[in-house]
Amino acid sequence: MADAFETVIWKFPVPAQSVFDLDLPDAPFAPLCVQMQAGVAQVWIQVNADPNLAKRKRRFVVVATGAPFDSFNLHYVGTFQPQSGLVFHLFYQVP
Repeated sequence: MADAFETVIWKFPVPAQSVFDLDLPDAPFAPLCVQMQAGVAQVWIQVNADPNLAKRKRRFVVVATGAPFDSFNLHYVGTFQPQSGLVFHLFYQVP
């Protein structure tokens, strides 16, 4: 069993939608970065490694450059540029 302080880095694809949820362990987590990998936007997140932890939905928001959005309770993760030439910014919503 993993120690309470052991962590692991998970990778998730960023879907082509403005708001999405990821099931993460119900413990502190740290989004590390978002980048394009093999033509797909991916986000890497440091999470608790304990497999017995319950999962909790965490909300993420994708915003295109120039698009208005409500930044209340949003924490910046990073910026990514797909081959379309557009530029997007990923945030997670702080509960």
